[in-house]
Amino acid sequence: MLEFDRYILIDEFSGTGQTIIKRVEWLAQRAKEMQAKAVAQVCVMFGMRAAAAKLKAESVDCQFVITLPAGLSDHFSGEELEKKTNAMIRLEQELAPTFMDKPMPSFGHGKAEALFFIVHENAPNSNFPIYWWPLDSNGNDRDTVMHRDEP
Repeated sequence: MLEFDRYILIDEFSGTGQTIIKRVEWLAQRAKEMQAKAVAQVCVMFGMRAAAAKLKAESVDCQFVITLPAGLSDHFSGEELEKKTNAMIRLEQELAPTFMDKPMPSFGHGKAEALFFIVHENAPNSNFPIYWWPLDSNGNDRDTVMHRDEP
């Protein structure tokens, strides 16, 4: 039997909402297996608007302290968005296509277009990889704005 029937999950950042959905589903499955009741509430300090919308659509009880717009698509539209998107694609072509057998996540994991990190902390992979991807297209180490422990 689960020790408690109410759980509060706290995260500092959500780029796509997928990790939170997986955690809530895991908790629900665990409670079902144990024939118990478990209610999950989620609090996220910072997260992308798209992540908040996805969690709402999935009926996850989640509160965001601050929601953030996508770096390009929530700021530009039409020709200007196309121009900025093409510029980012050109920048990403200067990055190694893979690192540690993982593909470079174009526009960030889930195409989140995040522009978020906490100094001296592991940057989310939802950020544009131009800011944190460790290798250039020649396989050389890059001096990056953000640090990420793994791809």
